Amino acid sequence: MKRLFPLSFLCACALLLTLSCNLREELDRFNDVKIPNWQAEIAAPLVTMDFSIQDFLDKFSTGGFFEVDNNGILTIVYRGQVFSSRGREIFKSLDLKNLPVIFHKSTIPVSFSGNARMDAIHLKTGVLSYSFTAPAAGSVRIKLPTVTSGATVMDQTIAVAGAGLQTGSFSLDGFDLNFNNNTFPFEYTVDGDTAVSLTGMTLSFETLKFNSVDGYFGNIGFKLPLDTINLDLFSNFQLGSIIFDDPYVALNIRSSFGMPLRAVADTFAFKLKTTGEILPLSNQLSSGIELNYPRLPQKGQFATTQIILDKNSSNLSQIIAGIPTSFYYNFAATANPDGDTGEKNFILDSSYFAVDVDVKFPLKGKITEFVVNQDFVFKFNSYDQVDHARLKFITENQFPLDVALQVFFMDENGNATDSILTWQQGTNTITGKLILAAADVDANGRTIGSKEEVTYFDMTAERIAKLKAAKYLRVRGAFATLEKGTKTMAIYPDYRVAIRIGVIGGANIPIGK
Repeated sequence: MKRLFPLSFLCACALLLTLSCNLREELDRFNDVKIPNWQAEIAAPLVTMDFSIQDFLDKFSTGGFFEVDNNGILTIVYRGQVFSSRGREIFKSLDLKNLPVIFHKSTIPVSFSGNARMDAIHLKTGVLSYSFTAPAAGSVRIKLPTVTSGATVMDQTIAVAGAGLQTGSFSLDGFDLNFNNNTFPFEYTVDGDTAVSLTGMTLSFETLKFNSVDGYFGNIGFKLPLDTINLDLFSNFQLGSIIFDDPYVALNIRSSFGMPLRAVADTFAFKLKTTGEILPLSNQLSSGIELNYPRLPQKGQFATTQIILDKNSSNLSQIIAGIPTSFYYNFAATANPDGDTGEKNFILDSSYFAVDVDVKFPLKGKITEFVVNQDFVFKFNSYDQVDHARLKFITENQFPLDVALQVFFMDENGNATDSILTWQQGTNTITGKLILAAADVDANGRTIGSKEEVTYFDMTAERIAKLKAAKYLRVRGAFATLEKGTKTMAIYPDYRVAIRIGVIGGANIPIGK
């Protein structure tokens, strides 16, 4: 039997050599194959915006703020306030100096500025000074029956060491100086003898600081400073108009002066944006108005006078139509305009009167293409590989307003590099279609739920590049009340608009060659 091992071994070697040559050729051909890019698809949210009308309008730099009125309607308020002088500044000095004393018992007359009649001065602090020439050593007793501290009467004894000029003083802290038709009684004795007289005797009430004074103070005049309220309500408006249904100016005048006051508005005018003129606001204050004031039982309290000036009692509608930018006002007042009626006046050292001025715009009216802006920060540069995309807008509108939207891509310098939509100014539409239709309203004008819209926008590679470079989005909204801005509607604080923007796109990502 023959051995075949050498032959089969040689055949195996030949086969392996052939296969090895073929494998090398296949590997060489595989290295030349070009693998296509990976077609990646993405879907991701870009930005979510939820805002109220306050977010669009709350850019006040001059003190404006929002409040809700008694009807629940959102109201824009601008407030100013001016104060009169304090009581202590009106009677800066009540000092009575060098009052001569002639008799042992005297009724000494006094006078005050402005021909005021003082019935009582209730002192915080003060000093009673005296001066006289004594004939000999002894004692001098002085008594002022109407200078009292509770049940205590001013009754002092002065020790005199010898003949000659005598001076000194007593504290009046906490005492009341009571007068009768601007006079007060005074008496003195020398060593208990009314037959011995002093010469050159004078009294002085000095450095008097009062808690309050009572009497009749004549026609004291007050001049309040000129003040300005800047109305920046329209500073964020780009186009369009808004007609407020019932704007008004509210005056709240508070006085703690216990006397009649007649107030007059010396200046009461708006500066208009449309013409640049300063137009006075017609009002009853031009001829003067009597203010409420506290009576003696209300000493230390305030009485309030409220005045409302609206479209029915003034020319405010004409002023609002001219777009007011500033309101100028100042007041003057005169005390006791009808003279002395027999009613006692009083003034505390802290007394004053103040005027609070509110210019109010309840958000109820008609709006026609009322355009405002709002900025939102976002980042799209994390999607560097995206080269084709669609933007998906989901909007919900709770307002009884049609809202047309435009979205701008803004660079770091505040310049718009592109926009998503075509803005059709004057038509309140975007690409012929409202993005946010007004919510339905009930019989009372309140909205019922919200209206939702879903809109898609295709983005070219060029526009995607601009979107990636943008630092923030500027949303521009054009508001209009129903029936093309002819229907009156009210805005309530719970109304909101929600916008969600997402991207659906793809990217060609190279994975080999």
